[in-house]
Amino acid sequence: MMSQFQIRKDNFLTQRLVPLGASVTDSPLAPGQIRLAVDSFSFTANNITYAAAGDIHGYWQFYPPVGEDSLGWGVIPVWGFATVVDSCCNQITVGERLFGYFPPGNTDGYAASTGLPTVIVDMSGNSVKLKQLAQRLGENLNYTIRVGLTHWDESQGDAGLVDAKSEFFFVPTYILKRMQDWGPQRFSERSERFLHASAAWSRNWLKIRTVEGLSGLAKIYPDICQGKLAADEGVVVALTPSR
Repeated sequence: MMSQFQIRKDNFLTQRLVPLGASVTDSPLAPGQIRLAVDSFSFTANNITYAAAGDIHGYWQFYPPVGEDSLGWGVIPVWGFATVVDSCCNQITVGERLFGYFPPGNTDGYAASTGLPTVIVDMSGNSVKLKQLAQRLGENLNYTIRVGLTHWDESQGDAGLVDAKSEFFFVPTYILKRMQDWGPQRFSERSERFLHASAAWSRNWLKIRTVEGLSGLAKIYPDICQGKLAADEGVVVALTPSR
């Protein structure tokens, strides 16, 4: 049975699997549309950031939750691979495999110095820790770039940072800027080279942990949500195609 993995927007530890009805899986495609079956996807602390910033940056809007009792539930977007199972687009054929931004469904680390002006690149969004660091560094703190919200339960918004020396790094904004600076073709080429080099480098330290199906994701999700998974471990969710 095809399902969708959902969490409560007001309590990320509350989760459920909701069956996908025929209206979702068999609805006719409009011209230019394609239908995909998700094969596998990664799931990391960054996905928890998507949930924590779901209302701020619109992550909840990408894939609305299915089911009659959907109020208060959300779907965390994921990056993964999918196979085209139906197509009304001349440029994309059935059987083609794509990498992209999909729904999960089948169809406190800091480094600081009190001396080397400092820039903080924060993945956690832990307001208390950021405030402590800012106070300790004082005038030596040049800038703070807030990237993530992995400590979603300890993010209070006000971290005592100076607005002129702090910003939230939102990837889509910088992607658009680089596309304008370099042009779409050059951006695509440079991005692809970077992804290949990063993947090759990660083989030296990254351990891949594969879990089977959305039920496997449901089991490991609490550990990811609470930051209990080892930092050198990457999770891939393998989905078995529905027949």
